Amino acid sequence: MDNIVLRFGNQVSRDNFSVLWKQEGVFGKFDFKMRRLYFFFSHLSVDYKFEISYENIGKIELYRPRGQATKFLVIQLFGAPRIYEKEVSNGHHNEWVRGVDFTPSSRIGQSYALCLELPNTLRLPELHHDFVHYKENEDQLELMEGSPFSCSSGLVPIVNPLTGFNLPYNILFKINSLIQHGCVPGPAIDDDFYQLVDPKRIKVEHI
Repeated sequence: MDNIVLRFGNQVSRDNFSVLWKQEGVFGKFDFKMRRLYFFFSHLSVDYKFEISYENIGKIELYRPRGQATKFLVIQLFGAPRIYEKEVSNGHHNEWVRGVDFTPSSRIGQSYALCLELPNTLRLPELHHDFVHYKENEDQLELMEGSPFSCSSGLVPIVNPLTGFNLPYNILFKINSLIQHGCVPGPAIDDDFYQLVDPKRIKVEHI
């Protein structure tokens, strides 16, 4: 998969993808022998390699809207990819070294899905052989500009309710655990959600 557009973000509904970070000119490949998915690109004079194990992939769905020149491969993740980097140098073959999330506000770490924008003519491998949850559809996928949701500047996304909610630690811990394991998209955690888990409004045994 050469010269594709890679977007990190969260799928907030069946046909809406919230984009947190975007990179063009990406080369990607499925390594079925090593059970890895790789992406390679250059950004600000640094070469990057992203590595995602198949065990870190929840499901894959291909959106092929009729009459469009592009299609979208949405990959749900259980966690962030491994990041490797090396400086671009003249003729020197530097080794890959482990890197960290270099995006503003650690946006990769706040993403639990990838959206690959591919030309409709690109032939994909037989993904259903390795991914039992692989699906294809002809639906439209709307790409929306998203915003970071984490209140922490660290590598692990953490959310806290706004003023008006005083949730106990064990409930906040479970909410953040669901986000960090890719079970609930961060943008879905809003005031309506907090009201559903507020012991002042809902009995604890019903939460």
